Amino acid sequence: MACSLPEITVYNGTDNVQSVLLGRLVTGVVEVADLTTTTRITLRLFDGAGALAYTVDSALAPVAISWAAAPVSGQVDLKLGGESLAVGAYRGKLVVYSPSSPAGELFAPVGGDGYALAVSVQNG
Repeated sequence: MACSLPEITVYNGTDNVQSVLLGRLVTGVVEVADLTTTTRITLRLFDGAGALAYTVDSALAPVAISWAAAPVSGQVDLKLGGESLAVGAYRGKLVVYSPSSPAGELFAPVGGDGYALAVSVQNG
């Protein structure tokens, strides 16, 4: 039986922070990632039809995505209330870039069973 997707809720116009632990999916198990060599992270949000609706990029919005607080433990802090996302439900995927993965690598939220997380956007 599949696990439900890890969930985060974004409240537009607020400074709320959602923390997600990331890992690499290895033989069906998510192992916590060391993000110390990370250079950039993007959050890709897909709508209900599977179309890419938004991309939030730490290189363009460093306040929105940060991993500085606990990079060894795979913690990524998402502060997305100022990103002007439309209210709705999305499926999110986090892509981590580093010198060894310059094209990016999908990382999985710890506690999930795959690479996606559920993202709910609401007005604050």
